[in-house]
Amino acid sequence: MGSPRKSCTNKVFLKHLTPPEVAMIAFLCETCGKLKKPEQNWILGMAAESLGAVSERREINILSAWEESQALHPLAVHFCSERCKERYMNKLFSYSAA
Repeated sequence: MGSPRKSCTNKVFLKHLTPPEVAMIAFLCETCGKLKKPEQNWILGMAAESLGAVSERREINILSAWEESQALHPLAVHFCSERCKERYMNKLFSYSAA
């Protein structure tokens, strides 16, 4: 198996070098880095951030079910558990005083 290449989101692209050549996508938890197995039920969301000159806006929408096509979206965020989702959201929405 080739070495993983980390993309700008928390998806890891693994390239298998055994014939026939196959490429696959693996999903990692945004919080703990755990690798998703095909049979596991994970939490999927869409996160976005908008930065302006004087303000910033962050949002996350948690989807009702895992859908592979949505999980591949560049704004998708993946969580292995409710605890990891909560930790991610707490970090995302905690603002430090300037």
